[in-house]
Amino acid sequence: MGRLLQFIAFMFVARHVFLALSRWLGGTAKQQVGGRSPSDGLAKPIYRGQMVRDPVCGVFVPRERAIEERKDGEVQHFCSENCRQAFQVSTT
Repeated sequence: MGRLLQFIAFMFVARHVFLALSRWLGGTAKQQVGGRSPSDGLAKPIYRGQMVRDPVCGVFVPRERAIEERKDGEVQHFCSENCRQAFQVSTT
């Protein structure tokens, strides 16, 4: 019985050490976001880059994925080609 409890305690500690190291090294262990794990479908993805807002639909898009357009010396960022075209039509 004593060996079984030692084995269970060892496995518990080993699991938590593995999870801590995985998170610290940026591994694939489940990360908690707002008390929920990403696998339950309710967590929002975390993006750490700069976000820009589409002036047509109001959606925030990562800057490197946005479609840029310069008009009158000002840069506008769009989430899609459709929003860019709608902006062009509305400003002409």
